[in-house]
This record gives sequence, structure tokens and C-alpha cells, in this order.
Amino acid sequence: QNLTPKDAETVRTWALLTAKPVVFLVNVHQDDILKGKNKWFMKIKQWVDTYAPGSKILPVSVSHENKIMAMDSDKLQELQKNSTRYKSVLPKVVQEGYRALRLIHFFTTGEDEVKCWSIRNGTSAQRAAGAIHTDMERGFIAAETMHYEDFHRFEHVCVC
Repeated sequence: QNLTPKDAETVRTWALLTAKPVVFLVNVHQDDILKGKNKWFMKIKQWVDTYAPGSKILPVSVSHENKIMAMDSDKLQELQKNSTRYKSVLPKVVQEGYRALRLIHFFTTGEDEVKCWSIRNGTSAQRAAGAIHTDMERGFIAAETMHYEDFHRFEHVCVC
């Protein structure tokens, strides 16, 4: 934290695990997740704010997640329509992990498949092609891009 810009750049090249951003997952009781509060959470948050400022902290009930994952998928979908108590926090955990690491999803589509790649936010389309294969980066000409939300809303590439 008290490094000169030159020292900070040198340390960054070492890719130290301790220099990576952190997302703290706090395992709390299932009832606390459903109520939206826990007697220890704010104390833990204060500690995180003091010793790891800027880090994200998420409450998670591992036992609740385990119950959700063990449910029959059709039954779970039906329960989720009527109540948020059966909603998993795992998508939010993944989203926060991506945000902390400054990653985004990069999708490629073909006639019969869609693939998802993880790339650093701000990566050029040419470099993103290199995440698939170095030959694609070298021979890159152009890309059609769209936001996933637009594609999801309009449901067809031609409309986006």
C-alpha cells in the first residue's frame, strides 16, 4: 500500500495471491439468510472494512445452499416462482468474484453451440479472440458485438 509506482508495478508482475482482491463469504445460519440479518455480520464487516478496505463481503448459508442444490429442479423452479427464500446466492458470489478480478464473460456462437470465455474487462476484441486461439488473434479482422442484456431481451442477433 505504501509503494512507489515503480515498486507497485514490480510487485504486480509477481502475481502474489495476497495482492489479489478479496470477496469475503460469511457462513451464517439459514434463518439469518431468510431474515436478512445476523448478530455477527456487522462486526465482521467492521473488521473487513478496517483490515481489507474495499473488499466485498457476502452472507452465505452453506446449509441453505446445500438444501437448494439437493432439490429436484422442477420442484425448485416452482418454489422459486412463489418465494425468494429458495433463491441461491451462488450467482451473486460468482458475479462478485468476476467483478473483483475485473473479468467479464465473452460469448462465441456457432450454428449449434455457444461458448463462454473469461477475459479481463477492457480487453480488445482482437485480444479476446486470442483467448480462444492464438491463430484467431493473429488473423483477426472484425467482430460483431452486443450486450448480453440486449440479446436476451430481443432474442435474436439480427435485431440487436
